[in-house]
Amino acid sequence: MIFSMDLRNPQIPERFLAGLKEQLGPFEYYEFPDGASKADVFQLVTEKERVFFVKVAGIKDQNNNIDNERKACHWLLRKMPVPKVIHFQKHKKWAAICTPQLLGESLANALDQLPPETAVKIYAQTLKQLHDLPIDDCPLRFSLGDRIALARKWVEKGELYNSEFEPENQRYTPDALFEKLLQLVPHEQHLVFTHGDYCMDNIFVNNGELSGLIDLGRAGIADMYQDIALAIRSIRHELGMEYEALFCQEYGLDNLDQDKVDFYILLDEFF
Repeated sequence: MIFSMDLRNPQIPERFLAGLKEQLGPFEYYEFPDGASKADVFQLVTEKERVFFVKVAGIKDQNNNIDNERKACHWLLRKMPVPKVIHFQKHKKWAAICTPQLLGESLANALDQLPPETAVKIYAQTLKQLHDLPIDDCPLRFSLGDRIALARKWVEKGELYNSEFEPENQRYTPDALFEKLLQLVPHEQHLVFTHGDYCMDNIFVNNGELSGLIDLGRAGIADMYQDIALAIRSIRHELGMEYEALFCQEYGLDNLDQDKVDFYILLDEFF
């Protein structure tokens, strides 16, 4: 569910603005068209031309868990390039976070300049680096059981529409697709720290090098294929299936588990 102070004219909550002004001084802000996120996103520009982003979502919006994003950025700081949280606030109805603009652009947008082989190498090697992080002290978990329970919740609340599914799944009702999902649940998991929504839109590059990861609201310890599957899907959409083998090679994946890829791509239809 999208949350804003006014659905016709989304605004940053006044309480959050007050805290931002104390830290950043005078600034102007604009609604930022972000098709990938259902949260309200704004771009801030200060008098010194520093640029920041603010994301606002309903406190119960589990698809845009702002508190989880804050915790993930904090845990990943000094481990991976992630934006530093400038300001965070929770209210009984909303949560909001402010982070600085990353250098460069998303990997998806950079495909016009980067050779596809370079883009795939960055994409795969970044994911491998993320998955290789020690997780003993990680407080964030987004288990498969939690994801399935959340998917069931969306189905039961009638908040899913088959017109938003991938073309091959649009012939299913949300209930029928969920039943299909339950028949494909994998029995084994390899737990790592996962991004949770590892698509090319959420990986930033600058001058052909990784500059950061964004949109970490679903990050946490989960099966490695949560990220691998969505990476494979993103490669198919952006570049074509012929680049899957290079991705697996650069990640160090000798045998791709296609059943898991299919399952986690299907699971993402519910998010």
